Amino acid sequence: MRMNVPEPIVLAKNVNLYVMPCSIFKTTSINVFIPTELDDDYTYHALIPNVLARGTVSYPDRKAIKRHLQDLYGATVAADVRKYGNKQVMSFGVGVIDDQYIQSEDSLLEQAARFLRQLIFEPTTENGLFRQDYVVQEAYNLKQQILSIINDKAEYSAMRLNREMNPGKVFTKCVFGDADELDNIDENRLFRVYKSIIANNPVDIFVAGDVDVARVTEIIKNNLVFGDRGSLPEYIPEPVYPTEVKYRQEKMDVKQGKLNIGYRTNMTAQHEDYCKLLMFNEVFGGGLNSKLFMNVREKASLCYTVYSAVDKFNGQLFVYTGIETANYQKAYDIIKEQLQAIIDGDISDFEMEAAVKEYRTRLKAVNDSMAQMVNFCYSNILAGVRISTEEQEQKIRSVTKADIVDIAGRIAEDTVFFLTNN
Repeated sequence: MRMNVPEPIVLAKNVNLYVMPCSIFKTTSINVFIPTELDDDYTYHALIPNVLARGTVSYPDRKAIKRHLQDLYGATVAADVRKYGNKQVMSFGVGVIDDQYIQSEDSLLEQAARFLRQLIFEPTTENGLFRQDYVVQEAYNLKQQILSIINDKAEYSAMRLNREMNPGKVFTKCVFGDADELDNIDENRLFRVYKSIIANNPVDIFVAGDVDVARVTEIIKNNLVFGDRGSLPEYIPEPVYPTEVKYRQEKMDVKQGKLNIGYRTNMTAQHEDYCKLLMFNEVFGGGLNSKLFMNVREKASLCYTVYSAVDKFNGQLFVYTGIETANYQKAYDIIKEQLQAIIDGDISDFEMEAAVKEYRTRLKAVNDSMAQMVNFCYSNILAGVRISTEEQEQKIRSVTKADIVDIAGRIAEDTVFFLTNN
């Protein structure tokens, strides 16, 4: 299936609707994204979607919401918070069966839009604020989610590397907020922050499914109304050129060490060479035929896991590994050797072909998932680019070995973080 990048339909100032017709799905989704800054209210931003999902005026608790979703032929609802670059994004979504597959006088899509409006604009309140028991319970749940990060050593070590590499940067904040602040939520402040965001922050609405653009536009205009609002400052990270490598280590009771390395590329999604960077990443450590996987894991047997990933918002690249702690130096040396090999032009035809094939497979997976299609488009919008999966594939195919060698020579190692048990 071909994915076209939808043109924005302007509903109000800084309120845009994106309709993504795709006939292969039997469901339709409506997703509302409201970006915020990772500022002093970021813990409150994280809490708001969870509290809103607890109840509305018409459906004041989870049981009532569940019954309503059952009446909508098993519709699904989600409310959460995400992080893209230096933006924290509130996300609200409803999924329903496509109208053509059910017999109903009232459109399921229209009912879904009405319910989403209630979820965002008509929360259950008590004395003019959110219900206190909902706030307390959801603050506790969110705190447990933050505290549980340390139990996932891969996620924890990735977070630690990011913070050591970018000290003081707002984009290193935990998307779920500050655990200590969740113990003492100011309910007046919470409601004030909520009212300010839904009145003032930009809004992007995505509707995906086997839908007609004109009909969807009419439904959203009639049922999910946002007034004019301001915009958030564009995020342009400053280039960083490290003069020395920082080495950081943390001891913890772990069975498997985590050796993670951060590199500066200074190439975000808007950079003219970004797709060359993506291709470099595939050859370096992005796939099962990459140099890191084949040489560090398979041949040298030094890693349980090893891969690299690009941060398109901040212009960074990371290598993540799981190793026996005693193999730290050997693994580190061989990882560095793989980057040097690419700089020296040691890239086989097989590695190039495998890199293109593996990246194509990932792009195809985007088109096979409604959620991934929406996320692909929205994350690119936040990153300041408009590109389809097909266009990105064409750019990837045009990358040469010389391009990858050039990219490799422009990447600078910045920080090494090692989570160890000794």
